[in-house]
This record gives sequence, C-alpha cells and structure tokens, in this order.
Amino acid sequence: MEVEPSAGSQTVLTGRASYVSPLTPVKMVSDISMADASPIVSVLMGSKTDWEVMAPAKEILEEFGIPHEIRVISAHRAPDVLTDYVTKLESRGFEVVIAGAGGAAHLPGVVGRIQSAAAGQALARLSIAAVYHSPMERAAETAAIIAAQFEADIPVIECDLLSEIHSPYDGTSITEMEQRDWDFYRNLSPAFEHPKDILARMLRFFENARDKHAGQHVVGVSHGDPIAFAVLWACGHWARFSHQTYRRLLLQCGVTDGYPAPASITTLNFSGNVQGDDIEIRYRVPAE
Repeated sequence: MEVEPSAGSQTVLTGRASYVSPLTPVKMVSDISMADASPIVSVLMGSKTDWEVMAPAKEILEEFGIPHEIRVISAHRAPDVLTDYVTKLESRGFEVVIAGAGGAAHLPGVVGRIQSAAAGQALARLSIAAVYHSPMERAAETAAIIAAQFEADIPVIECDLLSEIHSPYDGTSITEMEQRDWDFYRNLSPAFEHPKDILARMLRFFENARDKHAGQHVVGVSHGDPIAFAVLWACGHWARFSHQTYRRLLLQCGVTDGYPAPASITTLNFSGNVQGDDIEIRYRVPAE
C-alpha cells in the first residue's frame, strides 16, 4: 500500500494479505467430522485463505470415513497457541497431521518472493527514504525483498503501528467462525483491537511518516485489515463501515478483489495534512 502524506511526498504501504480477513466466509463443514468417533487426523492451516488448497484433504478423509478435525492457527500471530495445539495432538489420540500454508502465508515460499520483488520493482521508480514494516516475520522479509529492488541502500525499519490486528480468534474452530460469519470484531473484548483502534494507529503512522519524511517517499509493509481500513477512511467510507458492507465499499475504492491482495500496492496521495479531505487513491497488484 502506498501513501503520499503531503504535497510532493509519499508514504508507501505494501501489504501481505491478512490472515484473519472477515471477508469471503469459507463455507466448510463441521469442526469435527464423524462426530461419533474421536478425530485421528488434524487438518491444520495458517489462514482461512488456504482452505481452497486444503479442502480436498477433507473430502478424501470423509470419503474414507476417517474422523478428523480442522483448525486455522497462524504460526506468525499466535505461535504459543499453535505450539500448545500441536504438542497436545498425540495425547489426544491424533495419528496424522495434514498441514498447509498458502503462497501468501510465508515469504520464504517462491510465490511470496516473486510477489514481493514485483512490488519492489514497481516502487523502484520512486526515490524512497525508508521502508517501514510490521513486526511480523513475513512483513520484515517482504520489506527486505522490496528494499533490495532499489539501487540505493534504503533503511528498513520495524514499526509497531503497522502490526497485524490483535485478535483472540487464532485457533478458533471453523464451525465457530462460520457461526460468527467470519466477523472478528463483533462483541469483542476491549482488551483486543477494534476497527477504530486499527485505523487510529494507521493514521498515526501516516502522521509520523509525514513529519519525519516531509517531501519524501516512504514504504510501509502492513497487513490486510489495517490496509483495508485505511483505504475505507481515505475514500470517505469509514462512517459506512460494517462487517456486512466493507467488501462492497472496498470495491468502490478500486480494490478489485474486494480485499487487499498479497503484495498489492495501494497509493494514497495527500495534498495537505493527513486529516485533510483531498486524498487520491490508486490500487494495483504488480505480480499479476
């Protein structure tokens, strides 16, 4: 995602797709198939976006009548949850784990590296002052790959304001999330981030980038929901935000898939201060 915070300057935010997008609900099956028997196979993935690839495993298990359990747990955002789950599998009677992660889920993958390099090449025409990134490992690796595409040595800086959302739902069963319609924010405890909290820190990032890099271009690597909320705000749709409407609103903002794609670039051009009304927005996916 690119952001231009003041006349002649630009902040660029390029993002990995969020692991916990509440968009495009995955219509799956019950959490534990063959409910009368204890599951012996765990189907484990890092993101619900991996389900298209992992679904055939469920189909084969059901075809042969093998009881199984499906879990979505991010190793990046919830390593303790994942460790606890995996270490207890044997004692719970599991015999097999089928684990998978999509190309966008972990940057060492070939697809992730290609996407990140394409984003960097698309940004190389700009004179970039710095590349900021979320504390997440995959975001740091994305930032390093992007920075490597520039001729000049660019500082790569970790920034908490670009973090993935703080959510309690890592490790939540597929069944429960279907019941919630993949809404990660409804009835959420104040201890976790709400959409307004996520937007507020993104706006602080814009302000900080503008103050520190006036008249310069800046890149920031963040995640799906933080970028999506910033886009809705920039398009003037924040007041209309809801779980039911924000895919449609993102489409109206030019986000062609209804949600920021892996290694997509969203450019926000600010003619004045960050809170000003005159903001130009562009969206593109260089790897496509």
